[in-house]
Amino acid sequence: MLGICKKLFYGWNDANIQYCHWKSNEHLMEGLDGETDLDVFVMPEDRAKAELLLEQYQYIKFVPQKSARYPLVDEWIGFDYDTGNLVHMHLHYQIITGTKYNKEYVFPLNDQMIVDRILDVETNVYVASPNWEIILLYSRIALKSKDKKNIQPKKDDQKEIDYLKERLDKDAFLNNCKACFGEHADFVYESILSEKLSTSEWLEVFKVVKKWLAPYRKYSAVHVKFRYFYHYYRNVAMAVSKAKMGKHPIMRKTLPNKRLSVCFIGADGSGKSTVSCEIQKWLTWKVEADRFYLGSGDHYNSLTKRLLSKFTKKASSKTSASKEKNENKQPKQNPTPKKVPLKQRVLRWGYGVLSYSYLRKIAVRSYKEIKKAQKYVKKGAIALFDRFPQNQFAGLYDGPKIRSRTINQKSLYARMMARSEERAIQKAQKYQPTLVFKLILTPEESVRRKPDHTLEEV
Repeated sequence: MLGICKKLFYGWNDANIQYCHWKSNEHLMEGLDGETDLDVFVMPEDRAKAELLLEQYQYIKFVPQKSARYPLVDEWIGFDYDTGNLVHMHLHYQIITGTKYNKEYVFPLNDQMIVDRILDVETNVYVASPNWEIILLYSRIALKSKDKKNIQPKKDDQKEIDYLKERLDKDAFLNNCKACFGEHADFVYESILSEKLSTSEWLEVFKVVKKWLAPYRKYSAVHVKFRYFYHYYRNVAMAVSKAKMGKHPIMRKTLPNKRLSVCFIGADGSGKSTVSCEIQKWLTWKVEADRFYLGSGDHYNSLTKRLLSKFTKKASSKTSASKEKNENKQPKQNPTPKKVPLKQRVLRWGYGVLSYSYLRKIAVRSYKEIKKAQKYVKKGAIALFDRFPQNQFAGLYDGPKIRSRTINQKSLYARMMARSEERAIQKAQKYQPTLVFKLILTPEESVRRKPDHTLEEV
């Protein structure tokens, strides 16, 4: 059990807050370890006290994505400093269920859940009585199923069913069935206690549950279908735009206070990409976060870069062949300097044009990515920058490079590209990240990891 969970639930117990963990108690410990979600019901009159303690223990109330916003259900995320784990809690002030994106039914069981709650000795957390939880579980399975004529519990649901059946008080459970289902109480009681239900029996359970909750239904069938298809296709469109078009749609929970961006800088080989990828993976378990790569390494492979790579390979192979040939020749007494062939001069010029264009393109692309990131963080998402352009040191890190490489050249094109590169970096400097982490390693280690630089350069 994580320390942040222990403090919260012990605090709630001491403050006499009326709450209970109302579903999936079969794997409560996994939730308290930050491996899965926690689903906690709190009586509405205790809302202010419960939230005060959540804030005291540094939980943050996140804004759910549009397809997961339900009345009287809040999303809280905490960070456990000892383990680095995140804790995600659905905090309910009414117990709801139903189809995905809707949750159109409200269970009218607030008082009963609190009156019959049980203190779990192992965790010191109040949990729902199995005699109520199993009714909620069967109701949820029936109501959430898309195909009502073919309802079957999933593997995890069956595991929970078996867990709860072992802990039932049959007399109390029968009384609960009578309170909920009236004349159909015996049917529900026997159905739940039976070994396995057929699809036709599940359909009957669904009809009984639907009748019980009909007065507490929030949306019509037409509204439910419309909302389901709207959010389903909207999420598909966002996933495609992210994967294929490089967009950054909001698909997870966002921060209530906007504009958080985190930047990782450091010498080559310091682990910027590795660390930023790990941080993204850690956050996106629940939080909307995306990585913006602002460098020129393996993560950026433009057409210009591929052409330059071919130029370099061709030139290096020719140089090595020429060197080998010259080594085998006898040196002349007074060698006359040879005129560089036209083809070679054109190739050199082409290489220069491509390299200046490429360096400028990196700066312009970085600026555009930073502008995208700023729009992204304004929506409450977290932007993770792998590198960041700077204009304090020419030719180093992600600073301007063209001018330092063409200092003795009179090429008009090179000067134009240098000015354009510097302007892009200057514009990018207007947007500063919230946090900057500089990753440190020794020059020797940097050269070992990235042998394409000399020790002096590093």
